[in-house]
Amino acid sequence: MEILKSNKGSSMMISLIVRLLVALTLIMATINFAGLFVHYQNISYISRELTKTVEQDGRINARELNRQLSALKDDFNYRDTAYSVSASTFSCEGQSGCIQFRDSFTVTVTDKHEIHITDKIAMPFNIKVTKEGQSEVFWKR
Repeated sequence: MEILKSNKGSSMMISLIVRLLVALTLIMATINFAGLFVHYQNISYISRELTKTVEQDGRINARELNRQLSALKDDFNYRDTAYSVSASTFSCEGQSGCIQFRDSFTVTVTDKHEIHITDKIAMPFNIKVTKEGQSEVFWKR
């Protein structure tokens, strides 16, 4: 090691190798974290689509929401995505879960994302996106 330190050329080479390793590590970290932001954007899109479905239908139709969520999960290849809808609802036309015209509701979509540092080390992130909407259907009572 003393021989390498005394030689200026090899000292510069070691410095260059260390800088290169640091630069490569930063690039890999940026690529891994970019996946997290893309995942958040996709979950936001899923949340927006489910909100549109409830707005246009005027009620919380679990079968339709599950069908649409399943299709979107298949499109994005996600497994752990789940949703919840909170609103003040009432029964209409023999069905429950109706939301009156201009009443607000919220749709919350959650998912998990892991950034793998190595094969055995991963950092888990819980992603939660909440969107608000208003019913576009008037229900006669």
